[in-house]
Order: sequence, then structure tokens, then C-alpha cells
Amino acid sequence: MSFPKNFLWGGAVAANQLEGAWLADGKQPNVTDIMVGIGSRHPGIAWNEETGKYEMKLDPELKYLSHEGIDFYHRYKEDLKLMAGMGFNCFRTSIAWGRIFPNGDEEVPNEAGLKFYDDLFDEMRKDGMEPVITLSHYETPLHLLTEYGGWANPKLIGFWRNYITAVFNRYKGKVKYWLTFNEVNAMLRNPFVAGSVLTIDNPKDPSDPIGSTTQKDIWQGYYNILVANAETVKLGHEISPDYKIGCMLTCSGVATYPYNCNPLNVLGALHTQRMAVFFMGDPFCLGEIPGYVKRIWNENPGLEPEMSEEGLKLIKENTVDFFSFSYYRSAAFDLDAEMISNTGGIKGKDNPFLKESSPKP
Repeated sequence: MSFPKNFLWGGAVAANQLEGAWLADGKQPNVTDIMVGIGSRHPGIAWNEETGKYEMKLDPELKYLSHEGIDFYHRYKEDLKLMAGMGFNCFRTSIAWGRIFPNGDEEVPNEAGLKFYDDLFDEMRKDGMEPVITLSHYETPLHLLTEYGGWANPKLIGFWRNYITAVFNRYKGKVKYWLTFNEVNAMLRNPFVAGSVLTIDNPKDPSDPIGSTTQKDIWQGYYNILVANAETVKLGHEISPDYKIGCMLTCSGVATYPYNCNPLNVLGALHTQRMAVFFMGDPFCLGEIPGYVKRIWNENPGLEPEMSEEGLKLIKENTVDFFSFSYYRSAAFDLDAEMISNTGGIKGKDNPFLKESSPKP
């Protein structure tokens, strides 16, 4: 057995994980720049009673890892050399949206940010690595959340269109493989980071912006992201017929098994699979919002997002070219066990047939 001739072998990171230089060359804070960890319940923002808005308020006692990363922003050439030495022929990273449009709502892109990725992609190709580039990997400009409420606001579709238009045109001929939204299907359990959704109008608890995010806003963000994803596919194909545009989901939830033959556990496992992965994967790949999502809206009046025939048509006609995913672990569903979610996927009842790969905390 051997890999096919054109098999891409490499590694994957995100700008927020390694670039550092979080305010360099015009960049402004993004959603992960105020997080101690992806699963943190209390990000570094606070409600300002006078302005009636959330504002960045970092805790000087905490370490915000994205601020320094591994200083890839300044040391990428030597880092890429190490990767090439490992035999990589591709490398996946992301473009930090805030390097291109610092606040997200500008009309003109930041040339310093565009040039950085020009140089990065040139260096990758010089080292024999195909760039695989994520457009949004938990790096939505913070201003778009505090000022507009993030993806719950349809204005973000227009801001996103400006962003992808700039990068698709700039990097034509340098990048072929694009991913739209990294692990965005985690938005139901982590709406602030994965979905970039924030309730800014009369939040329930201003001290806990993550817990205050309403289900209505999350589902509106879901629809708006589906439209933005479809616009990305459509625009990318118009700009370059060589572009291959895929989605990127966390698919651990697919490996959710009923703990036993109890029919309720079987149905519970199916529901977990649907609402962890397929609710986002189905419209990305098949072009339709699935019936089990619409059932949730029907059974919970007020949750259905505002949608348009034009938007639904766009979703239907512009599905992704390929499906990519991350996988961390399986889960066993049991009615008596709490289903816990974090960046490693879903954790249910302990599976008696499997050993865990690391000790329990």
C-alpha cells in the first residue's frame, strides 16, 4: 500500500494559535485574543453601563496565549523550514481576519496584513508546501461582536464579503485550497468563539456574555453563516476556476454510540450526531437546512431565524467542493450521563471497552 501520487501530507494550525504579534502592523483584537482558553466561560470583555456596550477588559493577572503564540509572525521562515524537513508537502493555517480588516467593518483592507500573507504563502511554496488556508478559524474581529452582535447580525455577511473578496483576489495563483469556517458546528455549545455570536441588546447577564447569548441569536447566526459560506463558494469560483473551497467541521460527534439497546439511548445518540455535526454539514454539502432543525424551530416558537428565499436559494446552489474534518474522540450516550462538550469533542458515559488516552483530571 502507498499514498496516491498527489496525496497532501502536512500539519494544521491557526493564526491565533501561533502567530502572536496580536496588535502588530495595524491588527486589532479578535475574539480569541481575549480568551485564556477556547472553553473559558468569562472572556476579557465587560459591560459598560454608560455606553450600553461590551468593551475589552483584560485581566492583567491572566496569560492570553494568542498575544505571543510562538511568534510565527516574525519567525515563520525558520518554522517552515522545520516543517519541510519533516516531509510536509502542504501546510494548513488561517488568515487572521483582523490583519486584513482590523475592526472588520472597514472598506479598505490593511496593506501590511495583506503583505504578510503574500510573503508567507510565497515562502511556503518555496519550501515545497501547498497552502491550505482557513478563512475563519476563531478569529472574528472583536469589534464585530461588541458593536454588531457578531454573526447574529446580517450585516456581517457584507463585511465577510469584503474580506473574502480582498483575499481571493490578492492570493489568486498562490492559494488553491480554501476552508471557510473552522469547526463552526461547535457554535451551539460555544457560540462566542465558534459562532462569534454575542447578544448585545439587553443581555440577560452582562457579567457572563457567553451564558447570556440567546438561542434566538445563535440560530440567526447559524443561518447567516450558511449564507456567508454559500457566498464564499460562489465568489471563489467566479474569481478563479482553480479554487477548491471546502468546509471544516469537528466530527467527533459522529462517533456517538448508544451505551446500550435502550431505544431512548439510540435516539439520543442520533440526536447528538445531528446537532453536533450534521445540522451544519447537511446545508454545507447538500444545500438544505435539515428537517430536524426546522422541527426544533417549530417546537420552540421564536427561535426560527429571519430567512429569505434569495438566501435559501444561494445555500442550495453553492455547496462546498470538499468536506474536511477534525476528529478527537468517540462518546457513549446514556440518558443517565451528562454529555459534556469541549474543544476535544463530546464526552458522555465512560465506554467500558475503551481505555482513555490520558489520565482523568
